[in-house]
Amino acid sequence: KFNIKKINWETKSKNIIEISKELNLGTSSFVFLDDSDFEISEVQNSIKDIDCVKVPKNLNDYKKVLFDVCKFFNKNESITKEDKLRNEFYSQENKRIKIREKSSYSEYLKTLDLELHFGQSKFFDIERLAQLTQKTNQFNLTLQRHTLNEIKKKIKNKKNKIYAISLKDKFGEYGTIGLADISINFKKNLATIENFLMSCRVMGREVEETFLKELIKLINSMKIKKVEALYIKGPKNKIVENFYSKNGFKIIKNLGNKKIFSKNVVDFLNEKKKREPIKVIYAK
Repeated sequence: KFNIKKINWETKSKNIIEISKELNLGTSSFVFLDDSDFEISEVQNSIKDIDCVKVPKNLNDYKKVLFDVCKFFNKNESITKEDKLRNEFYSQENKRIKIREKSSYSEYLKTLDLELHFGQSKFFDIERLAQLTQKTNQFNLTLQRHTLNEIKKKIKNKKNKIYAISLKDKFGEYGTIGLADISINFKKNLATIENFLMSCRVMGREVEETFLKELIKLINSMKIKKVEALYIKGPKNKIVENFYSKNGFKIIKNLGNKKIFSKNVVDFLNEKKKREPIKVIYAK
């Protein structure tokens, strides 16, 4: 099934950018497959973060190329609920776009009736959480990749806490779309956000701010006074380089591709008293 068709005389890059906007997906999530060197060059020069693959001259090699393309999408063998519903997600997104085009940003968010479910990893599909670490590139603060077994080991580690979120609105469910990996050091009165990631499908809805706020509220409930957060620059996650700064964190270490941010927990919560346009439900 094709969610969007572009059959016209426009450049391939322009069509890709339009599809990106319609699906609310960054172009770094796309793979462009073509048999023309000219078309591949045009797309690569116009869209810097897209992956391009050339169709082989010997069509007997085509099957192998298609299998290689699969590595861009999923490194896990299992199929999650979100995978099965992906076409439905994109169909729902088209309905949201129509509202967005006719409303102001605040009206748009209010109309969606967003509902975020937040909780410990045990309330979510562990295979989906592992998949998120493998597939999420843009809104992924440290790009840590974990297999299913690695996620299970982290969950068993008493020093680690993994939390996740799922989201839905009046058009349907987005599925499980975010994960945070936190380490706790009670002796130092410190919590460290080792990784914070979210599906780019829900960007632009203030979900990331709400998720971060719920994490900090949880850390505060543990009587932890300070939180540190990591950012490791990768080839496709520059979009979140200033995420912590925009939320009041200060850089305490700048190690080139790695930055460490810090924030007093109580100060953060005092600065974030305004109510988000998202209803939060705690998983239990």
